[in-house]
Amino acid sequence: MKRLRSLIAARPNVSFFVLAFAISWSLMSPAAIVGGLEGAAAGIFFLGVFGPAVAAAIVIRATGGSIREWLRRILKFKLPARFYVAAIGFPITLAVAASAGFALAGESLDFGLAGERVASFLPLFVYCLLLNGGPEEFGWRGFALPSLEQRYSPVRSTFILGGLWGLWHLPLLRVEENAGHDLAIVPLIAMLVWTLGGFVAYAFTYTYAWNRTRSVVICMVLHAAFNTANGLLIFRPEDELVGGAYVILSLVLTGLLWLAALGLIVATRGRLGLPESADETVPAARGRRPVARPGSLEPAGR
Repeated sequence: MKRLRSLIAARPNVSFFVLAFAISWSLMSPAAIVGGLEGAAAGIFFLGVFGPAVAAAIVIRATGGSIREWLRRILKFKLPARFYVAAIGFPITLAVAASAGFALAGESLDFGLAGERVASFLPLFVYCLLLNGGPEEFGWRGFALPSLEQRYSPVRSTFILGGLWGLWHLPLLRVEENAGHDLAIVPLIAMLVWTLGGFVAYAFTYTYAWNRTRSVVICMVLHAAFNTANGLLIFRPEDELVGGAYVILSLVLTGLLWLAALGLIVATRGRLGLPESADETVPAARGRRPVARPGSLEPAGR
């Protein structure tokens, strides 16, 4: 046990990601193997969403930090209302813009779904906030992002975290009702790569939200709003988002996300909201390097 603690302390970032994948994928694997959410496998599968949070807690304890202090510092609720409005409003705006692009590309929308979908928004949002998506943020943005930003620039940290975050979702993509989206193997692989790249684009919005607020609550709200808006505000039945329609929607939505990500990078000169002198957020700080130099794309100290 002492040797394991020493190993984690020596490589806290690597240890976090290994643990997050190991915990989550071990819980998600049964459902992913059978290709669906049925019976006991479904209940076990959804426990996997807590894997990143558990991994963060393990690393913090192994490196001598306090989990209570960590939670106290990241669970900030008392923030200006504009942050909550932006965290909910941006995903809604993105979904509306994607719908417009989808329609302009020649695809049809069924506005008869609007009443039912809008009525479902709040219940689904609360579910995503507490049980589906939101809890991930304790690990991703509450621990991994500030830890990475101790060594790398905000842009590089976001690429690293976004890529690994996307790969972590592979079992979730496997259990979708129509995981292949009626695509042939080559376009399906191409869209899978595009989807994983989309997670990196999403990650830039989370990085900006975290760096501006140092609140995992805002990141949880943003995550829940993305899941809810993307699931409900594209007014097209799920069983019709296959083949060419799925490809067009994915291209439009992810394309808009990358435009937003590039806009954030340019507007903040690569800082992505990180203050010039950022406070230490993760209590397990032994052996950490200083925050990257302002505007630098290289790790501090190199």
